[in-house]
Formats: sequence, C-alpha cells, structure tokens
Amino acid sequence: MVLCDGAPDITGIHDVDEYFQYQLVCNALKITLKIGRIGTSFLAKIFRGKYTKFIVKWFKLYFKEVKVLKPISSRTSSIECFIYCLDLFNLEFKDFNDMNYKEAEDFDVIYCGNGPDSDYTEDCVYGENVLRKPINPPYKSSIEFRKNH
Repeated sequence: MVLCDGAPDITGIHDVDEYFQYQLVCNALKITLKIGRIGTSFLAKIFRGKYTKFIVKWFKLYFKEVKVLKPISSRTSSIECFIYCLDLFNLEFKDFNDMNYKEAEDFDVIYCGNGPDSDYTEDCVYGENVLRKPINPPYKSSIEFRKNH
C-alpha cells in the first residue's frame, strides 16, 4: 500500500488548489510505479472538481479498480475526497498530457466511514450545557468588525 497524505497550501481558489493537489498525486503515482510491485494499492487525498474524472481515468491505466471515497467525517461542502486504487497491474508510466480527454467517464463518489458526521447538528435545549461548541475561525475578528461598523 502506498499512502499519499500530501496537500498543497490552500489558496481558496478551487481550480488552483485542485491543480496543485493533482500535481502532488501525479508525482505520488510516479513514485508508486518506481517502488511498487504488481498488486500494490494506492490511497491519496484529492480535491473533487471538473478534472477529477481525468485523474480517475489516468489511474485506471495502472490499477484494476479505482474508487473515489468521501469520509462521512469530511464536511459535505468540502471538495476533499480520496482516490483509492487496488491491484496495480501496469508499471509503465504514461504522461497525463498524452491522454484522450474526450473519453473520460463520470464516476461515483462513495461515502464511507462510521465516524461522526461533521455536518450533524443537534437541537438546542435552553438551560443545558452545549455538547459541541462552535469552532473559533481565524476570521472571527473580521466578522465582529463588520457587525459593529
């Protein structure tokens, strides 16, 4: 199993973030083809976007089974998901830029896991202690400033 847990510094511009993440994943695949053996598995974080189906198609050139997974603990609004590839069968690298993009197929995202749902909310009963306190975002002071000015 090859595990790639790399991620670029996020810019907030989804297309740019997606591009940088795919560069990391593509390089992780190159390393996998060098160090892996037939039958190796691969797992990496990716960002879902308009080019994800091309990455899935590219990985299918090397692995018999390719899945895109979204853990239940990941926010629904997040573009983060994981590409999970089983049974490496091809160790010969093919450049991503040489692919025929017209033939890329849509894919299903498989929701998985049994952890807490990050989007779950609970009814508030006044007078009881809060079960899950709200996050303390770095932009909180900016929100307070806008409320008061």
